[in-house]
Amino acid sequence: MLSIGIDVGSTYTKYCIMEDPHNFKLFTEKTPVRQSEYFLAKIKELTVSDKDCAIVSCGYGKDNAGAVKRINELTALSRGAYFISKDSEFVLDIGGQDTKIIRQVHGSLKSFFINDRKLNRTTYSKFQITSERLYSIS
Repeated sequence: MLSIGIDVGSTYTKYCIMEDPHNFKLFTEKTPVRQSEYFLAKIKELTVSDKDCAIVSCGYGKDNAGAVKRINELTALSRGAYFISKDSEFVLDIGGQDTKIIRQVHGSLKSFFINDRKLNRTTYSKFQITSERLYSIS
């Protein structure tokens, strides 16, 4: 059974299309302005091979994605981190509106921190400078 996850962010929309746990595709595109109409057409396109697929949405525009189930972004990050790497405990998500740091155990959210968007550009700049310095040391 096909499963589709859609994270509708303020700037970009991220997709995960999974046929089984070992066969999945990830892609990103700019978040459209007319979201409801766009996602209606996009879901028709993505589900042409499986009309009964599971569709879950999260993010800023999750209500516009036409998904059967909506979850919050922190839950999606927790489950996704655990799926990708069973040893991952922390997730850093630098988005267009905010930055999130979460702690998850076995796919369950345990704690989190979210800054507001006014600080996000500063956070990203500091993160970029720090990562560049760390990369140049190694």
